[in-house]
Amino acid sequence: MPQPTSPEPSTSRRRTLGGRAAGLVISGISILILLGTVDVAATVEILGQAQLGYVALALVALTGSLLVRGWRWAVVLPPRPSGERVPVLRTISPALIGYLGNTVLPARLGEPIRAYLVARREGLVPLEAFGATMLERLVDVVVLAVIGLIAAIVLDAEWWMVAIGLVGSVAGIAALVLLVVLGFSRLGQIATDILGRLGLAERLSRLLAWGMSFAAGVDRGRDVLRLAVVIVASVIAWALEAAIFYLCALSLGIDLSFVEAVLVGAIATLATAIPAAPGYVGTFELASTAAAVALGTTRDEGLALAVLVHVVTVVPIAIAGAVVLMLSGSHLGEIADEAVEAETPAGE
Repeated sequence: MPQPTSPEPSTSRRRTLGGRAAGLVISGISILILLGTVDVAATVEILGQAQLGYVALALVALTGSLLVRGWRWAVVLPPRPSGERVPVLRTISPALIGYLGNTVLPARLGEPIRAYLVARREGLVPLEAFGATMLERLVDVVVLAVIGLIAAIVLDAEWWMVAIGLVGSVAGIAALVLLVVLGFSRLGQIATDILGRLGLAERLSRLLAWGMSFAAGVDRGRDVLRLAVVIVASVIAWALEAAIFYLCALSLGIDLSFVEAVLVGAIATLATAIPAAPGYVGTFELASTAAAVALGTTRDEGLALAVLVHVVTVVPIAIAGAVVLMLSGSHLGEIADEAVEAETPAGE
C-alpha cells in the first residue's frame, strides 16, 4: 500500500498525534478486556467453522450497501459548476479511497479525504463538499440511532442499549430540526452579526468565511425532499448492514434473529465514534461482543461474530480502496495532508 515519505512530520499528522495516541490506548484497553473475558482458542474454533456460502451472501449485502451509500452521497453533494448533479459512478473511487483512509488513518481522516477528492474531481468547493459529506454522516448516525432504539425497545433489551439509542436519537433529531428550521448558514450569519457588533468580525473574517462555506454544504439538508431521500437511503443501507451481521451469525451457527442483528450492528457501529486505533480495532469488537452477550450469546460466540463481521466489512473495501489509490498514482498520506489543508480555516 503506497505510503508517503517525508523528512518532517506533516501538519495533519502533528494535529492528529494526540487523537492517535488516545485511540491506540482505548483500543489497547478494549483488546485487553476481551482477552481477559473470552477463550481465544474457542473463538478461533468457532471462526474455523464459518460457512462460506453465508459469508458470500454477506459480501453481496456489503456491495449493495456501498452502492446505496454512493447514490446517497451523490444526492447530497453540491452540483457541479455546470449545474449538473455529480453522477453516482463518479463518487465510487473517491468514496473507496476515503473508506480506506478511515481504515488505516486516525481521526476519521477518510471523511475529509473523500470530500476533497470528489471536490477536486468535479470542480466543487472543497469546504462545501465537506459540509455536505458531514450532513450525510449526521443523517447516517441519526437513522442508525433511531433504528437501534426501536430494536432495543422491541427486544426489551438492557437499559444501557436503550440509553445509547435514545441519546443518539434525541441529539441527532434535534440537530436535524435545527438544520431544517434555521439552517447552519443562518446561524453563521447570526454569529457574524454578533462578532461585528463586538468589533471582531474583521479579525475573524477567514474563520467566518470557512464556516459559511462549510455551512452551505450542510444546508443542503434544508431541502426537505432531499433530506427525506437521504433518510430513506440510510434506512436501506443500514438494513443491508444488519443483514451482514445476520448472515455472519448464520455462518457461525449463532442463534441471532434479524432484529437482534440490527441491535448488535447499531451498538457496534455507534461505538466506532469512540477514538480508537485505525480501523476501529478493539472498540468495534468489544461493543459488538457486549451487545451480542446481552442478547444471549456466549462471549466466545460474540467475539467470533464481531471478528467475522469486521473482516467482511473492512478488508474487501480496504483492498478495493488500495487498488483505486494505486491506479491513481497518488499517496494516501499526501492526499490526507491536502484534504486537511483545503478544509481547514485559512491561517489556522
